[in-house]
Amino acid sequence: MSSPSPAPTGAPQRSAVAASAPCQPGQIKGNRSSGIYHLPGQASYARTRANVACFDTEAQAQAAGFRRARQ
Repeated sequence: MSSPSPAPTGAPQRSAVAASAPCQPGQIKGNRSSGIYHLPGQASYARTRANVACFDTEAQAQAAGFRRARQ
């Protein structure tokens, strides 16, 4: 029997924009179609599912060209 391979070291860091949705808990969700991002707890946060970009900070979302939702 062979032993399992060790986990790779130097794994790439997670990008500010995730390759797929849903975002990790607590992340900011940006709608690529509208260019609007939603913070956890905002009215449309849970409904933002398709065409989503995920961010760790508002600064990252704004740097990517998104604007904050009004509500």
